[in-house]
Amino acid sequence: MFVLLSFIGGLLTPLTFTEMTSKTQDNVSLENANVYLSFLSTFEVIGKFLWSLVCGTFVSMIGYQQTFLIASCLQASCLACYVFSRFEK
Repeated sequence: MFVLLSFIGGLLTPLTFTEMTSKTQDNVSLENANVYLSFLSTFEVIGKFLWSLVCGTFVSMIGYQQTFLIASCLQASCLACYVFSRFEK
């Protein structure tokens, strides 16, 4: 399970940045693209930071295995949302 979580977690960051770059090229002018990408990247880092803060509380409250299962489900759902969003085009 740990290997699968590491694999999915490793996929999410490159997929996120690839998708952000693609959407920026389609929707934002070239002059504003760097600012827009920096803004999105900042939110991604803040999200990871906030999850790390919440994760410690989850471990304290419900235990390591349940927190690991929640994190695995969240990462798998993010990956599934990305895959299924590709079919809308």
